[in-house]
Amino acid sequence: MRVLRVLHNLEIGGVQRQLLNLAPHLLKEMELHICSLGGGGALEASFEELGIKVCHVDLGWKYSPLGIAKLSRIISRGGYDLVHVHRMESIVFPVVVASLGAKVPVVVHHHFLYKWLSQRKKLLESWATRRALGVLAVSHPVMEHSCRELGIPPHRMMVVYNGVKGDRIPLKSRDPWLVGMVARMVRHKRVDTFLHAAARLVSIFPTVKFKLVGGGEREGRYRELAKELALEGKVVFTGSVLEVEGEAERFAIGVLPSENEGLPNTLLEYGALGLPMVASSIPQNREVVEEGREGLLVPAGDHNALAQALAALLLNRALAKRSEKMAKRRAEKFNLSRTKRNLITSYHRLLKTKVPSSSPEDIGS
Repeated sequence: MRVLRVLHNLEIGGVQRQLLNLAPHLLKEMELHICSLGGGGALEASFEELGIKVCHVDLGWKYSPLGIAKLSRIISRGGYDLVHVHRMESIVFPVVVASLGAKVPVVVHHHFLYKWLSQRKKLLESWATRRALGVLAVSHPVMEHSCRELGIPPHRMMVVYNGVKGDRIPLKSRDPWLVGMVARMVRHKRVDTFLHAAARLVSIFPTVKFKLVGGGEREGRYRELAKELALEGKVVFTGSVLEVEGEAERFAIGVLPSENEGLPNTLLEYGALGLPMVASSIPQNREVVEEGREGLLVPAGDHNALAQALAALLLNRALAKRSEKMAKRRAEKFNLSRTKRNLITSYHRLLKTKVPSSSPEDIGS
């Protein structure tokens, strides 16, 4: 099987990192090409090192007939069995139309609870998505949102969870007072909530330290906020990091106070590392963290509740230890091998071809 994955860009982000981690597993089963519609990015060389052919198509205006025709010719000449487009920016409509023009089946992949800048764009995306062969979602909340907002019949959607490496060896020399967060510096991750909670904790725990792993458009703003909260010397900003595991494995507690997610790779990484977690209690996070088991849940945007939950884990080492064990066990549900099997099964079901015997997992199980 030859599959073309289409993304907006190849910068460091959750969708791109997930595909990069999954690619070595997929390459054992298929030929994989990548098309970027927004230029290259920091991860392009990493994909090429795996032997994956990467091409770039500049559509200009996303609804340009000339740009769509150009993309359609590339798809037609590529000999692809399937086009797999990741819903990023406004690329679903042009990719679906181009694939239909090339007479190649297309699958749309939803990673988030999306909002649209205009009703017109939403209607165009709804029209295009409903003409795809099928739609994949990274979690049940994402699937329900897509069905409701875009009018996709539930039977045409499949949940395929993200995955993480399942062979992690827990680090023995963790810093017992290091509280960390892995995230892009964008608004919906609510790094501000993390920083305000940190300001409350430093007055109670003089030895506590904080680390923010990731870069993004709001990094400068959050650095300024840390100064305003008198957190200089207490918070470390790493900027963009490709191998986040090396940073996160030293955390005592992993934090994710987001107000919106799809299925958070960050929580999956924490779980694989056996970290106790504190996360916002949005439905997407609850697919990974159950209150009192893998960690604690708090209302999104409530820095006081976040500080209290972190204090509870810092003070109660028995609770933290129990959460570590539960997190590691829960992470087995989200390993990359299972993600690969479920994805390949979904491809064959949609194409109505025989599912390989090596891919027995139930989709979204």
